[in-house]
Amino acid sequence: DQLNTSKVNQIVELMKTYDNAQFGSFNYHFGELAKLYLEAKDNVKFLSTLERHFKHISDGINTFDDHWIKDGLDCIKAL
Repeated sequence: DQLNTSKVNQIVELMKTYDNAQFGSFNYHFGELAKLYLEAKDNVKFLSTLERHFKHISDGINTFDDHWIKDGLDCIKAL
């Protein structure tokens, strides 16, 4: 989220005005960082889904409902 702040955008625009070799390196690493950020967001979403299913397992042992099993298996199949 900090990558999208106005300060960062201002600095990137300022660096674009200067034509130097370091900007190419910065641009590459900035792009890699953005990709890793998106991957981390996807990982958090996936782990939250797993946590929810495991919570259903631990909380719902006494009130067995096979619906959460189907959801969990569908989630695992998506991998």
